[in-house]
Amino acid sequence: MDLQRITEQNSGKNAAKVINDNFDEVSRVIDNLSDGKTLDTGTYYGERISLKKHGLKRELYKTLPDVIAHQSMAIYGNYLVLATVNSSAMLYNIATNTKISDVTIPSATGFNTPHANVAQFGVEFASGNSAMPLLYLSQWDGQHGFIAYNLTSNGTMSVVQTIKPNVSAAIFGEGQTDWVIDTDGGWLYSLAYKQANEGYLVTEENGGRTMVCKFKLPKIADGSAIVLTDADVVDHYELPPINVRQDACYVNGHILLAAGGGSASGFQTNWNKLYAIDLLGKCISSIVDIYGYLQIEPEGLDLYDGKLLMTYLASPYGRLFAYEF
Repeated sequence: MDLQRITEQNSGKNAAKVINDNFDEVSRVIDNLSDGKTLDTGTYYGERISLKKHGLKRELYKTLPDVIAHQSMAIYGNYLVLATVNSSAMLYNIATNTKISDVTIPSATGFNTPHANVAQFGVEFASGNSAMPLLYLSQWDGQHGFIAYNLTSNGTMSVVQTIKPNVSAAIFGEGQTDWVIDTDGGWLYSLAYKQANEGYLVTEENGGRTMVCKFKLPKIADGSAIVLTDADVVDHYELPPINVRQDACYVNGHILLAAGGGSASGFQTNWNKLYAIDLLGKCISSIVDIYGYLQIEPEGLDLYDGKLLMTYLASPYGRLFAYEF
């Protein structure tokens, strides 16, 4: 079955379900298809991600000064933070394109240094800090944790809350975990590989799935060390496997997630995609093939000024590329 037939037979609201049901077949032929919705040099498969009504294009938005290799990006107002894997971060004013401060990410009790695969601002503000809400970093390693920090406008950072799952593997999954906050509804979503030893090559054939759990986002008043159990799971479901998950952000009822590692050894180039996960429909509603733009690893991902900004694991690391849809 090719994607054109899928699209012709299943349009409108059913398209997202069909993308899920036929995910393996779509993935195998995605790089050879020419019948997707081609906009500039990018191609859509599935429903369009509605951020803009321009179609897909990419341009260099700006280049931040003095940036080192990092894993994730979060933006609130004009504040932009880039988090690394080695207990450091960088805080910027994106409007003025200036660096405010280098930041030390403190260790959280009982946790390793956060890999910071996903960074996201939440909805609550720590006492005395009206500039930015809590900044959350995904632990990513085998600890599966999510850590909330109080990041101030002068670059100081302290741990406010740790969130750790103790949920049945059949529901939560066992592999590396990322977390994304629905900042509209106050929900917290975990995304984990089904198997602990899947590595990067996760396929339907070897049992690979993306496990999704929905929780109520803990509040500061709930305590400094939160352990989520089966009783806290509001909903859970499985999605097709997503190879090499990178940064993610929330927008309009969807999780946008960049994936892939580019053409480096051990990575397949067809993994470089942007996914839209429909949280209401519990499905992958869109897949955008971004390898034509990006032959290297995507890292930071967030929204600013009506654009989806993405950074890459390539020097100069401060380049912010804007994807408009």
